[in-house]
Amino acid sequence: MPYCVAILAKLLAHVLPPAPVMRTLLGLFADREHGLAAVARLRALDVATRTIEDPADAAALSRESTSGAHVASSSTLSGAAVGALAGGPVGAIPGLLVGALLGRGLSELNARRYERTVAAGGIVVIAEALDIQSGAHAEDALRVSGATHVHTGEVPLA
Repeated sequence: MPYCVAILAKLLAHVLPPAPVMRTLLGLFADREHGLAAVARLRALDVATRTIEDPADAAALSRESTSGAHVASSSTLSGAAVGALAGGPVGAIPGLLVGALLGRGLSELNARRYERTVAAGGIVVIAEALDIQSGAHAEDALRVSGATHVHTGEVPLA
């Protein structure tokens, strides 16, 4: 009997549509001008955007990432706290940025790269696309606008 259930599950997987997901993209820009150009392109595509232009903005990103229906990772807040504690009182704000980015799926190496770029006057553009096609258009907009790095992740919608 379990064999029949497995076959039925495989058949249904081909018939039923895949679970909806939201694509979250992070674009890293060396300067504010190119980042804001990307935001304008993304908004023209009706893609929700946010920016991180100051490492202090990471605290809000961390709180936002850990509340709501689409938590990317349960380690966001703990990653932010660990990053803040590792940096001590002087490095607490940049540590929050690293922790928040780790919670968005970036590796620690790339999160540190983002942190350095933002500290030097760069900007991170966060885009949230509701489907794969708009996510692909958003990724193109980030790259055309001059992103030095683009990270893409998917979060299932509840």
